[in-house]
Amino acid sequence: AAGAGDSSVGVPRVVRMLASAVLDRGAKSTEGVFRVPGDVGDINRCKAELNGGAAVVAPADVHSAAGLFKVFFRDLPTPLIPPELYAEALAASDAPERIPALLEKLPPVNLAVANFLLAFLADMCSDPAVVAVTKMTDSNLGMVFSPSFLRNPSEDPSAIMATQPQEQKFVTAMLKSKLGTASATASSDAVAAPAAAPDPS
Repeated sequence: AAGAGDSSVGVPRVVRMLASAVLDRGAKSTEGVFRVPGDVGDINRCKAELNGGAAVVAPADVHSAAGLFKVFFRDLPTPLIPPELYAEALAASDAPERIPALLEKLPPVNLAVANFLLAFLADMCSDPAVVAVTKMTDSNLGMVFSPSFLRNPSEDPSAIMATQPQEQKFVTAMLKSKLGTASATASSDAVAAPAAAPDPS
């Protein structure tokens, strides 16, 4: 699992590189980032470069970078929450207190990447001033990234459609939990900080 002070511990370098590409291109000052589609040709170019072994790719703009980030997770053979934990994840959408125990059941790399992605998304929606610009609330991010975390293993399209709201609710609950943890950590740090010395004047 990633350490409390560094969510990138154990995370594949390509994931960190793709996340940085999104932020470096101005994600926090772009309305509709993760919802406005990027250039398909540019995304496919970057995918081909990654598949060819490139260590770094350079999407043309923030929307292509965001699209590539989403596609990377959606193209994984299995989502971050494996199929054998899918039913438990849906149940946890109505009982968020079960989420930490569920995450601990993930394989180590899955857990590290899930924690990294949640921290990344929490950073994107923790500042109201940023959300006012991007329009990407925690629920919007939960909807966009739910396929990255879990997918219905059924091959029945109607069953897949029927469970999407629960999947989005689960991912949003995970994100809210991450935001709450970050807020609690910040609050405890503030309490722990020494009080300023009184002004002698």
